Amino acid sequence: MFSNVCGEELQDHNVSSIGPSSENPATGRPFGAMFPVITIRDMINAQKLLTDYLGIQQLYAVAGGSMGGMQVLQWTVSYPDSVKKAIVIAATGYSTPQQIAFNEVGRKAIISDPEWNGGNYYDTKSYDTPGPVKGLALARMVGHITYLSDESMHAKFGRSLQAKDRIGFDFSTDFAVESYLHHQGDTFTQRFDANSYLYIKKAIDYFDLTKDGSLAKGLEGAHAGFLVISVSSDWLYPPYQSQEIVQALTANECEVRYSEIRSNYGHDAFLLESGQINYLISQFLSRTVVGDVMIHDVPTIEEGATTAVTARRLINLEVNHLPVLSASGQLVGIVTSWDIAKAVAKNFLWLDEIMSKNVVTTVPDEPIESAAKKMEEHSISALPVIDENQKIGQNTPMSMIPYPTFTFP
Repeated sequence: MFSNVCGEELQDHNVSSIGPSSENPATGRPFGAMFPVITIRDMINAQKLLTDYLGIQQLYAVAGGSMGGMQVLQWTVSYPDSVKKAIVIAATGYSTPQQIAFNEVGRKAIISDPEWNGGNYYDTKSYDTPGPVKGLALARMVGHITYLSDESMHAKFGRSLQAKDRIGFDFSTDFAVESYLHHQGDTFTQRFDANSYLYIKKAIDYFDLTKDGSLAKGLEGAHAGFLVISVSSDWLYPPYQSQEIVQALTANECEVRYSEIRSNYGHDAFLLESGQINYLISQFLSRTVVGDVMIHDVPTIEEGATTAVTARRLINLEVNHLPVLSASGQLVGIVTSWDIAKAVAKNFLWLDEIMSKNVVTTVPDEPIESAAKKMEEHSISALPVIDENQKIGQNTPMSMIPYPTFTFP
C-alpha cells in the first residue's frame, strides 16, 4: 500500500507556501521583489523538510515532468538515500542557453510592464490597475509556443482565420493561432502571479547538475533506479537532453531505463500523452525486485551458540527466524522457532545441531516473483538476501503472507 505526497512549491501564491505575495514580517507588506531568489535545490530542501515532518524515511518513487523532472534529479543528488526510484519526464540535467533565452524574454515582458513597479504592485492592485497582467500574458504567450510543436500547430490551426472570411491587412487578429495565444495569455493572468512567474523561471535558469562541466560527475552520488522519458517532438527539452541524463547515469552504473514516446504534441505531450506515459510508469514500478521490499537490520546469531542462548534471543527479539553467521560474517545457516522446539524434544544443546545449513537465498536484483516461487517450492517463510560476499539481508514475500520478515546487512 503506497500513499501519494505532493508538496507545494516555494513561492506558489495559489497555496499556503511562502512567496513574493506573502507578507514580509519585517514590514507587514508583501515581499514583492524583496523575496529571495530560490533554486530547484531550495525547493527540494523544503520538500525534504515535509517528508521528515511526515516521518517518511524513504520515498519509493519520485516522479515529475519538465521542471518537476529537474526536481526529481535534484532529489536523487541531494538526498540519494531517500529515493528508491526516480521517474524523469521531458526534462534536462541543466538549462541550456536557448532555454534561458526564452525565459529571459518572458521576464523582460513582465519587468517592462509599467504596472510591475519593481515587483511592488500588490498594495495598488484594483480593477483599474490589475498589476502587470499585460507583461505576464505576453510572457505566457511566448512560453506556450515552446510547449507546442510545428506538427501540433499545423494540425490544430493550420492557416485558419479567426472569425473572419479574409485577412484584414491591418494589425487586428487574423489567424486562429493568434487568438489561441491571446486566450492562453489572458486566462493565465487570472490564476498566476507575475512575480511568482519570474522566480520560477529564474530557478529553472539556475538549474545545473553538472560538475566541472560533466553531468556524469554531477550525478555520481545518485543510486536510485531511473526511468527517463522524452518526447520525439519536444524542442524545449529535446530527446538528446534526456539521453545525456541516461548516459551520465549509465557511466555511474545506475539502473536506468529510457523511452522516447512518439507524439506530435511537443513538450505538452508529458501532460497529454497519459496513455503512453502511464504504461511506461506502470511497467517500471511493477517490476519489483527483492531490494525494493527487503527489510534491513535483521538480528542474527553467531554459530557456536547454545540452543538456550538461541531460544532466549528469539523470544527477546520476538522473531521466528535468525540467520546464523560465522565469525567473519558469512551466512552459514538459519534457525527458526520450530528448530528450537525440536531441540527441546531431542535434548540438543548446540545451535549447530539444529540449524538449517543448506540455506536457500536470493539477491537484491532478483524479481520478487522469482523469490516468492523459491519460498513456495521450499516451504519457507523468509529468504536471506546475500551480496557477492554472502553478507546479507532478508526479504518480505510480495504476496503479503503474514509471516515475520527479515533483512540483515
